[in-house]
Amino acid sequence: MEAAKLSDLLQSEDEKRLYEAGRLEELKTALRKRRCSLMEELHESQRKVDRIDTIIYKTEKEMKERNKNDYQRRT
Repeated sequence: MEAAKLSDLLQSEDEKRLYEAGRLEELKTALRKRRCSLMEELHESQRKVDRIDTIIYKTEKEMKERNKNDYQRRT
């Protein structure tokens, strides 16, 4: 498989224009800003997953406690 050209890897039209114009320093800055934004989105998604994991854990814990209490009432 042939290595992709840098111009083929760029995702936005603005990035492509900067590359084609030879404005590589500006391109690098734009890419770093986009990367930072994507990392923030990733971290926010991880926080959401963590909250869901906590809810699942607490729900399972409560279910076990209810089952235990139901069993004790029946005996």
